[in-house]
Amino acid sequence: MEQLSQRERDVLQSLIQIHIATAAPVSSRAICKKYLSELSPATVRNTMMDLEERGFLDQPHTSAGREPTDKGYRYYVDSLMKKEALSSEEKRLLRRRFRSYFKDRDAEYAFNEISRTIAQLSHQLGVVLSPRFEEGILQKLELIPLNRSRVLVIITVTSGLVKTITVEIDRPSRSSTGRRKVLISRKKLREACQLFNERLAGLSIKEIRRSIQQRLRYSTQTTPELFSFFIKQANSIFRFDSPRDLFVEGRTNIMLQPEFRDRQRLAELMEFLDEQDRVISLLNQQAGKQGVVVTIGSENAFSQMQVCSLVTSSYNIGDLSGTVGMIGPTRMRYSKYVSLLEYTAKLMSELLSETPLT
Repeated sequence: MEQLSQRERDVLQSLIQIHIATAAPVSSRAICKKYLSELSPATVRNTMMDLEERGFLDQPHTSAGREPTDKGYRYYVDSLMKKEALSSEEKRLLRRRFRSYFKDRDAEYAFNEISRTIAQLSHQLGVVLSPRFEEGILQKLELIPLNRSRVLVIITVTSGLVKTITVEIDRPSRSSTGRRKVLISRKKLREACQLFNERLAGLSIKEIRRSIQQRLRYSTQTTPELFSFFIKQANSIFRFDSPRDLFVEGRTNIMLQPEFRDRQRLAELMEFLDEQDRVISLLNQQAGKQGVVVTIGSENAFSQMQVCSLVTSSYNIGDLSGTVGMIGPTRMRYSKYVSLLEYTAKLMSELLSETPLT
């Protein structure tokens, strides 16, 4: 990283902190008045000119003050920023809310509410990308008889996900009802369960759904109706993915930001957010990275996002991971939001390990 003198560092940090708060170009006099009273405005102005020449600052108008560039923000985030720790009350609030989201709720509800909470606390866009559940590895499958034809299926994935589903095994009948219940003994059920685990345990959910017919092809002689049922219903029985992968809340927050008074710029961003595949692609680029990742302006691959910053962190459910984050203009309160997402990801990982998703 390019080296700056202590004075340059002090001026850049002071300017960015004022600009984040005011959304306006910053003058040398404002920096002296608020932060660097020991320096003269002329000295600060000369330092600002040097920083502009090196690409850290920009002067939008000849007579105006300066604003940070993407390069200036990057230096600030990497070398100057001091994280603002969340207060004990803020942490208690998040823990209380998140516990209520996961209690007796499905994944879609929890992730949607978390994205909404991030948007409320940050006044930016809150985003959550669900884990790629289909990449989870089957740990074991259990078959518990409820009566002679109804079976409780319990599927446990190494990530900590658990799915339970009640199935009734039947087959076509010549009677007027069209179906006939199949009676399966406990012994046959145990044998079938053992074969299921021998053939399927250790495979990803995605692989099971793709190849179950081939893997169970020579097992149907034990309880043909049961195996035939599992083959035909594999897409629903072994379905862990949420109906939605991406959760975005807080669009009004973006619309109120001064940077988006330009309606064309706002329209382009809203159009981008409507295209889920591109947003998911953007978030997947950050997936699995350690800690909080800050992607600033032109560092984003998509042109519509180059007036924005993306702040993300990964959360874990066993061996699976998802992404939680926020999107806002490059002029954002990084020092606070990094701490917020760091704690949010940690809390999600903790609660998800305690409460298996359904």
